[in-house]
Amino acid sequence: MELGNEFGRVNMPEQKPHILVNFLVRAIIGIAIIFL
Repeated sequence: MELGNEFGRVNMPEQKPHILVNFLVRAIIGIAIIFL
């Protein structure tokens, strides 16, 4: 149970940048569609 808690804490910071990258990719695709 303690290992699971530590794993969850490690995973949380990893997910936040991933969401930001996903948002940036969607924004770039949206801008590309507008320019096309």
